[in-house]
Amino acid sequence: MGRQDMEWISEHQKELEIYRGKWIAVCSNELVGVGKTAKEALEQGKQKGFRKVHLTMLMRKDEGMYVL
Repeated sequence: MGRQDMEWISEHQKELEIYRGKWIAVCSNELVGVGKTAKEALEQGKQKGFRKVHLTMLMRKDEGMYVL
């Protein structure tokens, strides 16, 4: 994920709170997609004309990060 988009996500945690437990697609400091799956969020971004989006899962507060 691009540094600029990571910073944007970090700075907008309060507004993004409603999307916890979902995937989000961000491009150029703009939320361009949200979905239960990464594919859903990606497709929303593509439908809006964004070719290269950054995907991340916003973990719920009761979830930890898992690394496989």
